[in-house]
Amino acid sequence: MAKKRYINTKFWSDTFVVELNPLDRYLFLYLLTNEHTDICGIYELPWRVMARETGLDDDMLQKMFTRLDGKIYYIDGWIYIKNFVKHQAVNESIETGIKRSMALVPNYILAKIKEIDTDWDRLGQTAADCDLLKPKLKPKPKPKLKLKLNNLQPAVAEDNGLITEIMNIFKTINPTINFGHKTNRQAVLEINKATNGKVKDYALYAISVQGQPYAPVITTPYQLKEKLTQLKIFYGKSRQPKKGGITILK
Repeated sequence: MAKKRYINTKFWSDTFVVELNPLDRYLFLYLLTNEHTDICGIYELPWRVMARETGLDDDMLQKMFTRLDGKIYYIDGWIYIKNFVKHQAVNESIETGIKRSMALVPNYILAKIKEIDTDWDRLGQTAADCDLLKPKLKPKPKPKLKLKLNNLQPAVAEDNGLITEIMNIFKTINPTINFGHKTNRQAVLEINKATNGKVKDYALYAISVQGQPYAPVITTPYQLKEKLTQLKIFYGKSRQPKKGGITILK
């Protein structure tokens, strides 16, 4: 069943909306009402899918997001609509839905939202008074052991080259990806180890199926690591996998 999305009739007289040009209003309305939206105002939306559904090219979208800054943010493949929760008609059912949806948002996305939205804590408490509405802090990483190896530097350089290559692959569908993000960089190395050096094949296949029905949404190395099993299942059910992707997933 399709989701129902209602827009307040005062939308068109809102000061921010009135000052937008018609095309910006179109994108703003799309981001509020498209089928991927979630009740908590934070949802995954691959850049490629957004471009296809709106008919807008990459350059135009990037310029338009700049003009929507302060209201809507694009963070590593996720949309964050500021004040979305605040304007929900909160009741027990809505509150439960917000809690459930917020719990599915990765902690690092919530942490980034808190960095850019100084009203986050206040709005979260006003909406549902729920701990799940506050960004969960990532545990401090354990100190790394210093290995005394004479040939350590070459190995690090090779890893950096691999990480950059994989980041560039994801950049084709996620132009805003942060090459210095530690979680994504670490994910590349972990996937490569777990797949016996096939991280590039997995990345290429993941972006080749974005937007296909039932394909897992994967726009960053971290999401690839978290949804690796889902990707394998999807590949197994696909009769005609995309060219340039994985030859065999095991």
